[in-house]
This record gives sequence, structure tokens and C-alpha cells, in this order.
Amino acid sequence: MRSPASGDPKYSPASGYRYDGLYRIVDVWPEQNSDGFRIWRFHLVKADAPEPSVAGGGSLPHEARCEV
Repeated sequence: MRSPASGDPKYSPASGYRYDGLYRIVDVWPEQNSDGFRIWRFHLVKADAPEPSVAGGGSLPHEARCEV
């Protein structure tokens, strides 16, 4: 999974992407957005691998790692 440099600056690179490792899809479901388009939601769980690192040390909070 690659994460764009948008979002919380504590966990995002200044530019480009950060590699967050491998994830498994454990659930998928459709939803209708406010414009009436169908979108797909995925519940991702991090595969067994070292924790992703954050610039300056540390790791991501659990909720940032498990569901997207």
C-alpha cells in the first residue's frame, strides 16, 4: 500500500508516497455517495510485517493501520 502525502502531516511525507507494507482485504462492500454514485469500501488488515515507520521514529496509530 502506498499513501499519498496528504492528510495528517505527522504521518505523511513532505512529498511523494510512503510505503506502508502489505495488507489483506477482509471485507468489501458497496455504498452510495451523496452524488448517487456507487463507491466501494474496503476493510484492510495489515499483513504480518514490521510496523511502518514515521519520520522521526514511532509507528502509526492502530486506527490508521487497519481500516481505510
